[in-house]
Amino acid sequence: MALDAWRTILTACRYFLLERWEVDGERHLVRRPAESPHLLSCIAGSVTIATTDAALELTVERTAPLSASLRKIRLGGRGTLLAATVPDLWRDVVVPLRATGYPDEAIARLGGDTSDLAQTLSRGADSEC
Repeated sequence: MALDAWRTILTACRYFLLERWEVDGERHLVRRPAESPHLLSCIAGSVTIATTDAALELTVERTAPLSASLRKIRLGGRGTLLAATVPDLWRDVVVPLRATGYPDEAIARLGGDTSDLAQTLSRGADSEC
């Protein structure tokens, strides 16, 4: 399910959120203070990940951690990344997908055989998944 023009949620449960990031040119990512670290794996092309202190080029079959302490990240190049993290299901999945117009039934299906998203949707914003 597309979050925006370049990020798509592939699957989600309480332990794992997997997104596909399509980078073509330059993209900026601003992360929240409580956000979990990410693992970024390049599956096509080449993407440079830059912060105020350093830059790293990811090419196919390379993976790099994205520290939880990093707030502003610039992505550049042309490639596809898989981004994995431990989510807050309500904040990281339900709220943004509802904002783009996805119905709750479709959001719940992202959890596959788990009932994590269905339970999160039924509990609402008080969910602690």
